Amino acid sequence: MKKRIEKMIPAFLSLGAALFFGSFLFMAVGYNPFSVYGEIIYGAAGTPGSVLNSLVQATPLLFTGLAFVIAMKGGVANIGGEGQLYAGALGSVLAGIYLKGIPGYMHVPICILAGVFFAGCWGSLIAVLKVYFGAQEIITAIMLNYIMQYFVSFLVNYPLKEEGSISQTVEIADSAKLPLLSARYQLSSGILLAVFIAVVMTFLYKRTLTGYEMSITGKSKAAARTAGIHVDKIMIRTMFISGATAGLCGSVMILGSSYRLIDGFSSGYGFDGIAVASLANGNFIGVLLSGAFFGALRAGAMYVNRVAKIPYDFAIVIQALIIVLIAAPYMWRVLGGKIKWNRKGGEHYVG
Repeated sequence: MKKRIEKMIPAFLSLGAALFFGSFLFMAVGYNPFSVYGEIIYGAAGTPGSVLNSLVQATPLLFTGLAFVIAMKGGVANIGGEGQLYAGALGSVLAGIYLKGIPGYMHVPICILAGVFFAGCWGSLIAVLKVYFGAQEIITAIMLNYIMQYFVSFLVNYPLKEEGSISQTVEIADSAKLPLLSARYQLSSGILLAVFIAVVMTFLYKRTLTGYEMSITGKSKAAARTAGIHVDKIMIRTMFISGATAGLCGSVMILGSSYRLIDGFSSGYGFDGIAVASLANGNFIGVLLSGAFFGALRAGAMYVNRVAKIPYDFAIVIQALIIVLIAAPYMWRVLGGKIKWNRKGGEHYVG
């Protein structure tokens, strides 16, 4: 328990520092930071409706945050979440439109599975290119984001475009729509799926052989090979699961909110998931809390923008500050510049 608390300290310090430095930005442009933060808190949790809106904003972040943590624990930096959520949305909308006459208790799971399969395959392609062709996963993930986004854009503007509309498909069948927890605020039951995945992945990594192999591979590929683990297979499996989880973000947005595929429907949720995972310090349950915080920040920023005309972009700035400050303690390690001291000579070197 003590170790868990110690691991959370950097995240809390980074969060506090981000809010502190953010206050100077507010003052620099003429806003009272205490007043702004007070309005953000009220807009995020001041009323039952505010809480529901915060959960709506948090839902897609939970999936992309979980996706990034899954890949990270397996030793892969999955920054391809944006493309994977588009792939998941595409799979779900195709199943939702073209499969007809199916009862809801079957149609919804089929649509979700279609999205999971599309996104999982798209995500695993990153690992396949790395394992068999030596491609750098960061580069391929970025490129695959663009490929899937522009492919979906082509589809909704041409072959799948609803007649007489602008850049969107027709609506999915009623039987494919996720049940809503709150119809007024469009809070879908998809958020419960995110909680379920967090619990399942926690169990998987702590209690199963598959989770153990993925964890060892993430910590040290050389040690994993020495232990007889098929590292290449594990990397591909990890990226399939990670991609499928990111794809659930797109699926839930389609089946539980927009009910159709719209060009540019994501505002960068795949990249925002990196911030969520960073604040959660790679912990699955922590992602739920981190995602809820960022969802509340978004909802509060939207409220402040509406009532006080303060730009929503300030929320993005605070989010970026959190990432930078969390990354700071590990910067020397990444650059290879960790300072060590020679006790005998009193000299130091960078090694």
